[in-house]
Amino acid sequence: MRACYRTKSSTMNLFCRLFGHTWVPQADNPKIRWTAAENMSEMQMVTEAEVRLWEQCARCKERRDVRPRERARQAS
Repeated sequence: MRACYRTKSSTMNLFCRLFGHTWVPQADNPKIRWTAAENMSEMQMVTEAEVRLWEQCARCKERRDVRPRERARQAS
């Protein structure tokens, strides 16, 4: 087997080898809980974890982490 075909994933299919991966953006949205505040008249939002972003190949399901893009600074 040639070195260019070796990958971390053993499930890489033939199309990924020939044409490259088809990366699809994915996100893991954490659950949000709403609880009553101390004065019992307001609701507070509590999240379990942060939103996680990654890209996943549509064919072989290989994943790679993605950092969120920083917003461009606006010139004043």
